[in-house]
Amino acid sequence: RVLRPHSAFDTRRRAINHTSATTGGMPLIKLDDCSLEYFTCGSKTAEDGSPAPVITWVHGAGGNAFTFWANTPGFVTSSVPFHAPGLPESSAPLSKKAYYCIMISMRGWGGSRIHAKDPVQVFSAAHFAADLLAVLDAEGVEETALVCHSFGGTVGVHTAFTAPERVTALVMVSTTFGLLFSESAEVPTAACVATAHHASTQAAQQHMAHLPPPKSRVHPQDRLQKDFLEAWNFGGMKQDFDYSKLLAQVQGRLSDDALRARPFVDMDGRLQAGCYLWMKKAPEVWNLRTLLHQANVQVKEMGCMAPPPRSAEDPMLKIYYDESKTDAELREKFLGPISFICPADDAAVPWEFCALMAERLGGSIDVMESSLGDHSVMMFSPAEFNASVRSALERV
Repeated sequence: RVLRPHSAFDTRRRAINHTSATTGGMPLIKLDDCSLEYFTCGSKTAEDGSPAPVITWVHGAGGNAFTFWANTPGFVTSSVPFHAPGLPESSAPLSKKAYYCIMISMRGWGGSRIHAKDPVQVFSAAHFAADLLAVLDAEGVEETALVCHSFGGTVGVHTAFTAPERVTALVMVSTTFGLLFSESAEVPTAACVATAHHASTQAAQQHMAHLPPPKSRVHPQDRLQKDFLEAWNFGGMKQDFDYSKLLAQVQGRLSDDALRARPFVDMDGRLQAGCYLWMKKAPEVWNLRTLLHQANVQVKEMGCMAPPPRSAEDPMLKIYYDESKTDAELREKFLGPISFICPADDAAVPWEFCALMAERLGGSIDVMESSLGDHSVMMFSPAEFNASVRSALERV
C-alpha cells in the first residue's frame, strides 16, 4: 500500500535525511524544523516471513527514547543490532509473540532538537503526531501499536485521531493526558473494564458501604480531573485541597463493582508505596531516571517542566488545555482497542481517572498492585508491566 500524507505537516515536513541503524549509527531523521533520534530493536520480519507486528513506545515528560530500556527486550527475539564472531545471531527465541520495537525521543527531548528561532511555535500535539508518523514512514512501517506513558498519552491520542488507520491499538500507561471528559457521555457497562484486579469480598463489602451510589449513565461536565491536576501536578501539591474526597468521588462514578470496591489509599500512602519506597529500594534505577530527565535540555530551555507551581505560559500546559480531545472526539475517529495501565500507588495520575476514562472510551483498565511501581515506568515491575502490555495488545 502507498502511504499518503495525513496532515499538512507530512508534506511540509517530510524526512530529508535518514541515518539507518544498519550502518551502525543511531537512527536519525532530519525534518524541515527538527531532527528526531529514535532507536529500534527486534526483527521487522516474523518467523513465517510476514511483517512482524510493531510497537512504538512513547515516553513521558521526564523521559526520552531510553525510558523503556527494561521493557523492550521482553518483546523481541534479540536486542543485539549486529552479529559478531562468537556471538549467537539472536538470543533464544521468545516463546511468545515477537514484535519490532521503535522508541522515539519526541522533539525537544533527549537528542531530538527543534531547529527554529522560536521552538515553542513548532511545539504542539499536532507536531508530535506528525513526527511519529514521519518515523514510521522512515522505517517503512505501515501500522503500529502505541504504548504511551504519561505526557506521551498526548502523542498517542493525537496520532490515533490524525491517522487512525496507522494505529492498531492504543495503550495508555499512567495517563489520561491528551484526553478530556465529554460534558455528556454514555458510560459503558462494567464489562468494558475487563482486566482490573478484584479486591477481597469482605474488604469490598466494607468499602462499598462508604462509597456514594453510581452516577447516572449521563452526567454533567466533569471538572474533577482538571481540579486534581491544577492542585497536585501543576500547583505543587497544594495542602489545602481535599484529594481524598475528590478521588473518592471519581471512584464512586465507576460502573465496575470491583473497581468501586477497591480499598481507598490516600495520597501520602501512595507516595510512601510509590516513589518514596523506590528511592530507597532501587537507588540505581532512580538515579538513571534522574539522569534521563536531565538529558532533556531543550524542553527545559523552552520553559517546560519547571518546578510547581507551573507557569500558565508553560508550553506543555497550553497543549493540555488547548489541544486535548474529548473521549467522544477520539472515538469518532479511532475505533480500535484502547487500554489503560496504571499502578495502584501512582500519585501523579491516579488510577481512578484512568479507570473512568477507560469506561468512557469502552476500553479496559489494568490496575497494577501496590509496591510494584510509582508513576515512572522505569520503576514498574518489568515482568508485571510487560505482561499487562501483552494482555492489552493480544487480548482476543
